[in-house]
Amino acid sequence: MFKLLTIGWTGSTGIEMILFDISDPTNLSGKHSVQIGESGTWSDVLPDHRVLLFSKERNMLAFPVAIDEGMHITFRGAIIYEFDLEEGFTRRGEITHLQEDENPESTFTEWLNRIIYIDDIFITISSGMIKSTDINTMQTVDSLEF
Repeated sequence: MFKLLTIGWTGSTGIEMILFDISDPTNLSGKHSVQIGESGTWSDVLPDHRVLLFSKERNMLAFPVAIDEGMHITFRGAIIYEFDLEEGFTRRGEITHLQEDENPESTFTEWLNRIIYIDDIFITISSGMIKSTDINTMQTVDSLEF
């Protein structure tokens, strides 16, 4: 079975990821989908595919996002999903560069630009920080502010 991953902005309902079965081009079908946030949700993955972290070996994908829920940005950072071609998407965790007391609506300086991983460590990069996060526990290993 051949699959195609799409990530798009739906306008009124935020961002939607869909995993399509394209084994029969005359009968395309969305096998699995996940909705992220509401109408104000945005991600740089929409205009620039290079910010997407995709790992077939780990069945994982991640990208930066600002999640709107009820006309307010409630999260700004990276979201990580595991995926299974038969079972679909499972939200694995989040990484943010914001401090606990920072409002995700009021700051744009900590917008994550890139997400990579080396061995079992995510490395996220923003304009003000580089942060390492354990892939298995989703706990911060270290960070460097600049």
